[in-house]
Amino acid sequence: MNPFEKTIIFEKLKENYFYAVKSGTEYLKVDSPKKGDNVYEIPIVSGGSENNTESPKKPLLLQIPIPLCEKHQHDGTPFGVQTCKNWNYIAIPTLLGSLSCRECLNELYLPEPFLRNANLIDANLRNANLSGANLIDANLIGADLIGANLSGANLIDADLSGANLIGANLIGANLIDADLSGANLIDANLIGANLIGANLIDADLRNADLRNANLSGANLIGANLSGANLIDANLSGANLIDADLSNANLRNAKYNSITLKHINELWKKQLIQSGVNID
Repeated sequence: MNPFEKTIIFEKLKENYFYAVKSGTEYLKVDSPKKGDNVYEIPIVSGGSENNTESPKKPLLLQIPIPLCEKHQHDGTPFGVQTCKNWNYIAIPTLLGSLSCRECLNELYLPEPFLRNANLIDANLRNANLSGANLIDANLIGADLIGANLSGANLIDADLSGANLIGANLIGANLIDADLSGANLIDANLIGANLIGANLIDADLRNADLRNANLSGANLIGANLSGANLIDANLSGANLIDADLSNANLRNAKYNSITLKHINELWKKQLIQSGVNID
């Protein structure tokens, strides 16, 4: 039986199941449903031990296409997976193609969602837990990632143009050559993030935390970095034409050569005095 065909009237928690409600086209996990609630009862097919730390917010249950062999197709029926970290997801069985069966490899339970090349245009991923996710080449144009946890995520070549990342956790994320043009990164945490060659044209990085971030070769034309924390950041070869650096903290920032035309003359003077080679 497909657990997503209809809801049940909740009576009591069952071992090896988790519960969800539907909001629009999305599923939200419910840690402690009340007796009489209409919920989806989702069997856990694979998984590790979950830390049952409850959250005041209902976490989004990602629906992730999973490559599976014929033996593990589950009749094409979506099923729930509990990972070895504190989150669950809905697996959508898909034919293997050139990929290996994740159930044969015993990789279903791993905490990293596999979303390489995924089409997530305008997706609602607000507060989603995507820590450590493989999002290489993913299409996240216009996605809502407010408050999302993307710490340690692999976003190489991902398209996040116009995405909303207000307050998102991107600590240690790999954003090499990612497109973040026009993205909203206000108050985002990018400590230690790798942004080499990233496109940040017109991105809003007000009050973002970019300590120890690597922005070498990044394109920051027209970016708003006012109030940003750039302590120990690497800005070598970055293009900061028309960027707003008002009240930004650039203490111990590293830069060999940066392009800083049309910026505040006071900032330019201070940078030249500190030995920056401005193109």
